[in-house]
Amino acid sequence: MSDYESALTKAIKEELPNTQLLGCAFHFSQAIYRNIQGKGLQDAYQNLEVVRQVLRQIMALAFLPSDQITRVYYDVIKPQLNNVPAKPISLCHNLRDFFKYFESFWLRKTNQFCVFNQSTRTNNGLEGYNNKMCVQLSAHPHLYRLIVWFEKEELLVQQLVMKISSDIPVHKRKQTAITILINDSLQTLWDNYNAGNLSAKDLLLESSKWVAKKVS
Repeated sequence: MSDYESALTKAIKEELPNTQLLGCAFHFSQAIYRNIQGKGLQDAYQNLEVVRQVLRQIMALAFLPSDQITRVYYDVIKPQLNNVPAKPISLCHNLRDFFKYFESFWLRKTNQFCVFNQSTRTNNGLEGYNNKMCVQLSAHPHLYRLIVWFEKEELLVQQLVMKISSDIPVHKRKQTAITILINDSLQTLWDNYNAGNLSAKDLLLESSKWVAKKVS
């Protein structure tokens, strides 16, 4: 799982062709929201419920099975443009411009941004590890210092593997109450969908309530 840097994606596809690429759900929502801002839709997103619902549903497409994303987008989300107020004219223009961006860029990579049934949906843990490495080593460390650092990390990983193999409790990152609630709610929705109790449309509408609570 990674963000959507084109150079990294290209390198992985070329060097590790059998690897399944999954995009980070946080970075997906962040990219969507930044484009919302770039298209002049931020005020409408914050103040018009119909606009906010549509744009959150676009972010929630990541929670659908990849083979359902395109169909649900065209059948459920895009028709809601007809519910948007006709004035100001710039609002409809900006929304259509945003939809063109989404269709030309994101709908071509549904397999990549789909995180359906994934308990791990972000690469925040990896980025936290990178930050730790940057703090402890600083920029351009001496080669010897870098080797020593990696040796210490290897030892820590070996100890962690031994603990897990021996069923010894290990320290885990503490999740916030809202994170636990979101994870549990999404998993319940996925279970209901897999059991045939929820349609793809309903999965979209329900999961959209749990995205973009606060995206920066």
